Amino acid sequence: MAELRKVRMEEIKDLVSYKPDIPSNWYVPAKQAWTYLAWCLVQMRDGRTFRSDKDMNYCMNEFERWIEDTAITCGEEH
Repeated sequence: MAELRKVRMEEIKDLVSYKPDIPSNWYVPAKQAWTYLAWCLVQMRDGRTFRSDKDMNYCMNEFERWIEDTAITCGEEH
């Protein structure tokens, strides 16, 4: 298993092929989004993986659904 050394936020968007249809003017509470990221990183550190792409897609869809339910709109979409 490859080691994950550093996360560079500007590179992530180029590495992920899944692009959610989330408007650019939607915002979510940073503390809750950080908590989700921290949980994911702890799971990765402990060597946990998804059993299948289906399970991974389910997790991503759940997070996208959370964004849709939680996000507030600010200004106009860019």
